Amino acid sequence: MTDVPLKEYIERIFQERQAALEKAFAAQETALQLATRNLELRLEKLNELRQEVTQDRGEYVKREVYDQRVGALEKRQAWITGVGAALVVVLPIISFIIARVTA
Repeated sequence: MTDVPLKEYIERIFQERQAALEKAFAAQETALQLATRNLELRLEKLNELRQEVTQDRGEYVKREVYDQRVGALEKRQAWITGVGAALVVVLPIISFIIARVTA
């Protein structure tokens, strides 16, 4: 066994612990940088997704506008159907009258 003065022994232990702490801090710093970069990438992807969703929303028709326009088309279609039904009833009568008058 070698005799080492107590002061040198304590200094060597202190230096070894200091080196281990520096390595641990460096590893933590590296891990923090990697985690930060990973988070930045995830946020970029989320922002891209948000932009896509915002663009998609702009292409849809709002419910109120849809209901209003479809309602107007349904009213117009009902009116046209009514006019068509009236013509189906009235035209044979008019044709009959014209045939009688010209005969």
